[in-house]
Amino acid sequence: MELTKAKLALLLILFLAAPVLLAQDTSLPEDSDRQGRLPYEVVVTPNVTISSLKKLLVQIEDDFFDKFNELNIDDDYDVRCYKFVPTGSHIKTRVCEPNFYINARGNNASEYLYALGCYDCVAQPPELSTQGNLRFDTKEGFEVLQKKIEEFYRTDINFHSIGEAMSKVKLQLKNFGKD
Repeated sequence: MELTKAKLALLLILFLAAPVLLAQDTSLPEDSDRQGRLPYEVVVTPNVTISSLKKLLVQIEDDFFDKFNELNIDDDYDVRCYKFVPTGSHIKTRVCEPNFYINARGNNASEYLYALGCYDCVAQPPELSTQGNLRFDTKEGFEVLQKKIEEFYRTDINFHSIGEAMSKVKLQLKNFGKD
């Protein structure tokens, strides 16, 4: 009977103490309560796709060349990005080129077409330059463009930051799927 009285006393204590035990403060710690977050942090990293990296690279390239064009005072060296369909393809390709190169290609095509239409001309029409020849002919312009980019990279913190971001995304694209 002693054992039963002891059990009964224990049950009575638990019965009386239960509301006190259940009414304990179970709120979150003060810092996480203020922010409305749990005391631990769950980090969800989305799966990076090659498509999302390419879109990001396009946005960064646009920012890079917009900033370059803003800093650059000579419009011949401004860089424009656009899409075109290469000969022999149906797929648009994005390319970024300086104005001096775009103008040189246009002038070459214009001279070639003018010469084709000249029936009483004695001289042979000039040849339509290949991309390699045109690039060689504008080599000095590309050297100046490179120097301008390097100078702005050293002197402008925003241009430098955009360039660093572009390098990181290009590296991620290059190493995509290798990790």
